[in-house]
Amino acid sequence: MTSRSAHIQFTTAIERVPTIPGMSHWPMDGSASQHEVLGTLNDAMANAIVCLLRYRSHHFLARSARSYAAAWDFLDHSNNQQGHADLIAEQIVLLGGQPDFTPDKLLQQCRAEHTNDPTVTDMLSENLIAAHLLVDDYRQFIVFLRDAYPTTRRMLESILEVEQAHVVELAQLLQVESACAWPLRRGHESH
Repeated sequence: MTSRSAHIQFTTAIERVPTIPGMSHWPMDGSASQHEVLGTLNDAMANAIVCLLRYRSHHFLARSARSYAAAWDFLDHSNNQQGHADLIAEQIVLLGGQPDFTPDKLLQQCRAEHTNDPTVTDMLSENLIAAHLLVDDYRQFIVFLRDAYPTTRRMLESILEVEQAHVVELAQLLQVESACAWPLRRGHESH
């Protein structure tokens, strides 16, 4: 896959995927109810957990393909997502809510496409799309909150910074991998 076709595929996927469910009708004047904030925090936490699982899976697949730069980047991003999920869960509890770790909630948050038998380039593209979606979601949520929940907003801003760095890292790795276009070579370990 060339970097141009990866960009076209990425742009097309971004256009097809909705933002945080229900957020489009919220008032953007900072008048969010606690119920709306807790629901959206649970959505954000579920997104972080889904990304954690995808990154972790891709870490092991990329290692088996001997694409160690991508593998370690995926592992680092997976660990970041675990930290984000923990921060968000803690904030939910501080606001008087209960974090929703049910599998049904996680399945509802699967918005990025999943590729069967992916190449390293496929994995990078999939994660780049997901990272862009997270950046957009966090930006919208921060705008939605305005000054109503300053601690929650600051936490989301710190997560947003990390997600923006993920986008840059993934885009750079995708550019390098697209130039090489190595297929996934499972089971070819040296003894």
